[in-house]
Amino acid sequence: MRKPKKTVPNWQPEVRSDVNTQVRRYKLITPLYGGGVKAGEVDTVTPIRGTAVRGQLRFWWRAIRGGQFDGNLAKMKEKEDEIWGSASTPSQVSLVISYPDENSKQGSAFEAVDEHGRSKPIGDPASTTGYATFPLRDKEQNILEGISFVLNISFSETISEEVRAALWAWEHFGGIGARTRRGFGALECTQVDENGETLPLTLFTVANVKQKLIEEFETHCKGINFPDNIPYLPADLDQRIKIKRFSGDSSTNTWIKLVQALQTFRQERPQNRVQEGNRTFIRPGRNRWPEPDAIRDKVDEMDKVNKVKPRHRKYPKPLYSGGISKAPRAAFGLPILFEFKGEGTMPKVTLKGEKHDRFASPLILRPLACRDGKYVGLALILSGSDVSNLPSDLILEGVSNSPPIKSKLTQPEADQIAAKHSSYNGNIDILQAFLDSL
Repeated sequence: MRKPKKTVPNWQPEVRSDVNTQVRRYKLITPLYGGGVKAGEVDTVTPIRGTAVRGQLRFWWRAIRGGQFDGNLAKMKEKEDEIWGSASTPSQVSLVISYPDENSKQGSAFEAVDEHGRSKPIGDPASTTGYATFPLRDKEQNILEGISFVLNISFSETISEEVRAALWAWEHFGGIGARTRRGFGALECTQVDENGETLPLTLFTVANVKQKLIEEFETHCKGINFPDNIPYLPADLDQRIKIKRFSGDSSTNTWIKLVQALQTFRQERPQNRVQEGNRTFIRPGRNRWPEPDAIRDKVDEMDKVNKVKPRHRKYPKPLYSGGISKAPRAAFGLPILFEFKGEGTMPKVTLKGEKHDRFASPLILRPLACRDGKYVGLALILSGSDVSNLPSDLILEGVSNSPPIKSKLTQPEADQIAAKHSSYNGNIDILQAFLDSL
């Protein structure tokens, strides 16, 4: 006899006068990468996990409400645990994830293409999303799109402002799954029902989106004295956020254009036209940032100490007068892997912290929904997270003795780079310089 299928009953909100109960409907406007129990993998049974949503809300609560404790980390953590729960404290926020239907839960495989529309593996450098999906270059993993879900959330009136602020920040700047700071798993809230009544949504226009974001941020933010090393939304949000309208209004197109803008800024090099017989093609030239030459110089220096025969250098002459032994692109996040193709025995080198392998990028890129089905690109720099404030030196792992290297440019060094880099304006704040380039 066939066993009946098990079904999960729809979550029914309990209506109480002292509790706010919301049913918030979302759709993902960029592909979902990771988010499952295993790192970097989508869970096909529960693609959106309640624990992941709670983790996102905790993070964004700290980022927008963590400045109300005069920089005291212990006090902030006490309030955080009171709201969101801890190993010894139950959460005051109840949340359950459900799905409108099976198709919304399963989504569909995201198909990557190159600039000519030809199908490519998701991690292929030639795909339009290849720069954002570089961790997948040697892997076969599901990247899903078209997922919708419902967040059923309830919280007491006493913490209403705290929870609403976290929800607002998560929906506008965050996402779900892995690599959300590079735009994966970006959200669009499509409907909110509170205590049985549908609330009006306040979608921005393309023209007023930045102004409205700043106004709503000022409403939700509380305090400006954050504990050390806590990423947070900056008080000068108008200076640390950039809104960009790209041709083509789809969310995916907007996301891809943002990622490509970052790739151009970080990897600019001359495009040299080369003629070989009857064939003409473009061969990228020398990277305009100083890290490759700085690494070559460090390798040469250590080879002399170790009495090793000098190695072949693809570019024997320095790009910049006097050399610039800095790694400014560390500001975008660590680690960074450098490979020197065509340079014989040059080692693979990893730029990382001496005691911290990873440093999460303070830069957030994602599309943001506006009225009439339009989308804008959003770039935001979080405060409280600066590579120059890491508690240990940056090192070049792979070079003999892992020598240290600094990231911060001097103004004369920045001016030299700007003279050769068409999209870099010479600002020694590299993240701000990227925003300026958009």
